[in-house]
Amino acid sequence: MKAIKGFKHCNRKKFFVVLAVCLFLLSAINPASASHYRFCHCSIFSLIKPADKPAITEWILDKTIGNVDFYHSITVCNGKKVVFLKFNNKNSYSVKITWKEIFKIQTGEIKDGFMGKKELVLSSGITTPNDCTDVANKKSIVLPSEIDPVFVAEILDFSFKDITVNSI
Repeated sequence: MKAIKGFKHCNRKKFFVVLAVCLFLLSAINPASASHYRFCHCSIFSLIKPADKPAITEWILDKTIGNVDFYHSITVCNGKKVVFLKFNNKNSYSVKITWKEIFKIQTGEIKDGFMGKKELVLSSGITTPNDCTDVANKKSIVLPSEIDPVFVAEILDFSFKDITVNSI
């Protein structure tokens, strides 16, 4: 109580209201440690939209060229199938890679990506996107709109084409 009396710029009633709100939020964040507070039956984390983390079930190794492994995984981001690309540069130096993309879509058609030849500089090690909005690795995420800009395609399969690997 001595600490509360020390507040000259704030009245005690406001202090207790703020304290009660803080306790409520703390109990909502960690209900296990606040099990004796029966007034909270929800978690604050259910109110926050989680990051769109894709459920990558498996990486498929397409090709290995110039000591670089080319993988892909078809997954769902924001309700649409997308392709995640993963590259493993097993060289001890950086390389510049180029490639084209081939898609099998819902009509059974095999289509080349309309974006043409893509290019990326890889450091040694693995390069892959962290999530659906990874800006640092945006060339590693292939969206359905990159197949045909006027047709919303559903991606069924993917493969790399015309790959080149050059040391820098």
